[in-house]
Amino acid sequence: MPEENWLFFKSKMEEKIKKDWTRRFRKMMQDNNWTYENIAKMGNFKSGNIIKSTISRGLPSFAKLAVLVHENNPT
Repeated sequence: MPEENWLFFKSKMEEKIKKDWTRRFRKMMQDNNWTYENIAKMGNFKSGNIIKSTISRGLPSFAKLAVLVHENNPT
């Protein structure tokens, strides 16, 4: 595969992975009836707006960990 094709596919996959993490994070919020303000309080952030803007740029590690714990919780 030519390098230019590989770079194109790689960028598309990174975009899809980023959107999938965001979708999974929002599902976790919905399953637990959490708002961005709730998450901000749990993480000791100033406001939910900080969480919302952070999530829109890409899920940080703490949020990915929360998603994984939620998805692997048997209850």
